Amino acid sequence: MVSGMGQFLRNIPEAIKILYILRLLGDTIEVKELHKLVDRLAEIGVCCKEYRFAHYPWGPYSRDLEVDLDILRSSGLISIINGSDVRRIALSEKGLGVAGNLERFLDSDFRSKVETVVRNMKRIK
Repeated sequence: MVSGMGQFLRNIPEAIKILYILRLLGDTIEVKELHKLVDRLAEIGVCCKEYRFAHYPWGPYSRDLEVDLDILRSSGLISIINGSDVRRIALSEKGLGVAGNLERFLDSDFRSKVETVVRNMKRIK
């Protein structure tokens, strides 16, 4: 049983890791900015390596990430708020709970690296 759980935790779906990233941000984020953040995490090999990104003048875009965001939204874990010119993502109460529970299972090295990238992104803004 323990080995099965360990295997699961090593293979946490990237979509669920997105919830943890959103929790770290502590606020809503533009979808475009989330693409930049996840692309950066994938570039340095921290997480989200399954996502393929196309790079455009306005920034990176991943259809894979969009599909996962749609799954998270339809599962009630996030909400996507459409503004006049931007889409923003917010964690729902349910998503916040899942992200909080997930944190204790994530490797401390992973958490540290993600926190550093998120902190640097916030500083740039």
